[in-house]
Amino acid sequence: MAEALQDFLYSHRAKPFTASLDLRLTATSLSAERGRSHQTYPLDRIERIRLYFSPRNSARQVFVCEVRAADGASVRFDNLSWISLVQTERLDQGFRRFVLELIARAAAQNPGLKLECGISPLRYRLMQGAGFGLLAALVVSAGLAASNGSSLVAMACLGLSVYFGFWLTSFLTRNRPGRFPADAVPDRVLPAVPIAG
Repeated sequence: MAEALQDFLYSHRAKPFTASLDLRLTATSLSAERGRSHQTYPLDRIERIRLYFSPRNSARQVFVCEVRAADGASVRFDNLSWISLVQTERLDQGFRRFVLELIARAAAQNPGLKLECGISPLRYRLMQGAGFGLLAALVVSAGLAASNGSSLVAMACLGLSVYFGFWLTSFLTRNRPGRFPADAVPDRVLPAVPIAG
């Protein structure tokens, strides 16, 4: 039955002017090729898959999949592909489809597979503390600037606090640490794709 499964392919360029990462998912393995480097991960030897949200800015909404094998080897890929120094292409649909198929096949081959979403609990707490501390500092700075008659500085601080508050809320909501079953991958750590209809 496993032999009847078709291969899935996914390719993206993680940085400008670098070789693309070409992934092939078969019924029994995941292979990753970048330039002259080639690695193969048997699905039954994959011990952990982590999905998380890693926005570069408001326009570059990046979703990452990290795969780690029992021997410590790992591969990481995301839904963004660099075309040039300033131009990127979002591969949301292909990324989502590949990740869901990878999780399903790896979980079928290895019942002990750990499926994790979000960032580590320690990093999450650090981001909460630093993020809300910075947000509070921006709001206080806006208030101080306004009380000193520097309305332009106050507006800038307020605008920055709104932008940063939106970014921080999205980051923390999507990256809440947790585990999930293979048949219920959280949408918060996957790019949304349009519903055909």
